[in-house]
Amino acid sequence: MRVRGLIQQIATIREKTHSRMEQYLNDYGLAEIAPSHGSILIALDRVDSLTMGELAQAVDRDKSTLTVLVNRLEQLGYVRRLPDSQDLRITRIALTDRARKARRKFTMVSQRMNREFFAGFEDAELNELRRLLTKLQSNL
Repeated sequence: MRVRGLIQQIATIREKTHSRMEQYLNDYGLAEIAPSHGSILIALDRVDSLTMGELAQAVDRDKSTLTVLVNRLEQLGYVRRLPDSQDLRITRIALTDRARKARRKFTMVSQRMNREFFAGFEDAELNELRRLLTKLQSNL
């Protein structure tokens, strides 16, 4: 099996992606947002609210890591905690108006990254890349 160097290549891509995302967030006036917040904001943008357990599953993070990220987003005014209407022991996480107003900027960051990162890729290549990355992710 020829896998030598693949882990290093994946690590390099991750580091460059993280760095570029930080740069783009800064360019659009969102410097306080970390790349690790992105998946949380995207997941919450699709629904009214989620419990911490639901959010952890949606973003594939453990609850302790997620708590730190959600706390920071709450401090920044992008999310809020709400009591569950059915069970007051449960806390739900929802986007704030500030996050909804920043949606356009987040979309612009995402579009810019997609244009740059996948320039020159054919649709078939993107489909194959997605298939292979999904397979790799399932092994983890």
